[in-house]
Amino acid sequence: MKLKKYLIYPFLCLFLAGCYYCPGAWSDSPQAFAFTLDKYEAKVGDEITVDSGDVKIFDSKEFRLECYDKDSDKLSVFKFVKKINSSKAVFEVQSDAFSCKLNLSGNIKQEREQDCSNCDNGEIWYCDGESDKELTIVK
Repeated sequence: MKLKKYLIYPFLCLFLAGCYYCPGAWSDSPQAFAFTLDKYEAKVGDEITVDSGDVKIFDSKEFRLECYDKDSDKLSVFKFVKKINSSKAVFEVQSDAFSCKLNLSGNIKQEREQDCSNCDNGEIWYCDGESDKELTIVK
């Protein structure tokens, strides 16, 4: 019985290492992205424009812009106003908003760019984005 264990362990280690280091093993994992805002200071009731760049997150019907403070468990969700195009949309700052980096969550699979020379063709799965800078709420 001990001999079987000694024979199985090297193969198990090689299999697990192959799964971890194989570049195609994690291809279906969701990708994060960064987005920009048209302004980084806003008051309650102001509208801000979110630009997700090459990520066409607003083609999906499932997206949400929010601000979450882990220390105090505060959550503020921004109201969707209108879609400008696939990667730009306008949101309204709500009364419970506070200063923080914004999170844009969604669920979208997007075709890869054709000129991508060092990646495989197919889709990229995007689910979470974070603003490049903090939005400051002013009184």
